[in-house]
Formats: sequence, structure tokens, C-alpha cells
Amino acid sequence: MRQMSATIEFSLVLSKKDTYEEMSKLVSAKLNHSPENLRFTGSLKGFPQNVIHGQRVPTTCWHIFPESHHCG
Repeated sequence: MRQMSATIEFSLVLSKKDTYEEMSKLVSAKLNHSPENLRFTGSLKGFPQNVIHGQRVPTTCWHIFPESHHCG
């Protein structure tokens, strides 16, 4: 069984116009980790749910507010 790594907390300012690739580069710089090895998931109650794929969602606004009509 694979163990989860420790929780790392940090602050990061994102723009709703940032792309998935821009977001992953910013996060990878904070974690000192390759952006290709990061996986982002959606969460409503603190538990990871669906994996967010950069090719399907154009900007970070859609990652954060998937039901929003203000992300255009």
C-alpha cells in the first residue's frame, strides 16, 4: 500500500485567466517538483475527487468554479 506524503501548505495567487500549465508551473516552483508529476483534484469536503486535466479545462477559473458562467 502506497502512503500519502505529508501535507504541505503555501499561499499562491492565481488569476482566473491562468492556464492549467501556468498553474502547474507556479505550484511546482513552490514544491520544488516537476510540473509533469503533479496531479490536481477537485474537492468539496477536503477529500480528493475527480482529477483535473489541463487539456479539458482552459483556465484556472474553470478549475475553481466549474459551474460558473463568469469564466469566459
